Amino acid sequence: MTAGPRPNPPSNISVWQTNDGLHIAWQPPTYTPVTVDQYIIEYKTVGQWVPLGDPHAADKKQYTWKTVSRGAVYNFRLRSISSTNARSEPTRVVTFTTTGTPPIYQANTF
Repeated sequence: MTAGPRPNPPSNISVWQTNDGLHIAWQPPTYTPVTVDQYIIEYKTVGQWVPLGDPHAADKKQYTWKTVSRGAVYNFRLRSISSTNARSEPTRVVTFTTTGTPPIYQANTF
């Protein structure tokens, strides 16, 4: 259970792809009633939202996801977390389609 007010969500979410992986960046909330201690990135392709790794310290404003699938559609959102573990509402959803052809798996035939 959390106590006290919830922080406001981060803003200006951006996602882009390089050879290193998928980069997700954000800005801290311009105003929040409590101090932001951490950020959590959530994603989904279908189904329920899943945390993308552990929460990130408040001084971090970018994350690189290196194990993304090629040719996939991802939905991302972020939340701010206070020191009392109160979580903000999620940000707006950002959808990104990765480039590249998905790997082709061939069954061995004997």
